[in-house]
Amino acid sequence: MLDDTQVLARLPCPSTGPRQLAVAREVATLALLRAHGLPVPRVYAYSTDAENPVGSEYMIMEKLPGRP
Repeated sequence: MLDDTQVLARLPCPSTGPRQLAVAREVATLALLRAHGLPVPRVYAYSTDAENPVGSEYMIMEKLPGRP
């Protein structure tokens, strides 16, 4: 990004089913963990519907510093 912010895009694994629930669950889990003070990435955008310009469910989230 122009301000040096880095983001990650996550697409569900094709074998995950149903995929839209996998994305929704992960977004909800990250929100719950964040609400309890754990350092998890912020979710900037997501879609649980594959009928979008990406053509898949997706999640755009903050990239945290450190090693994976």
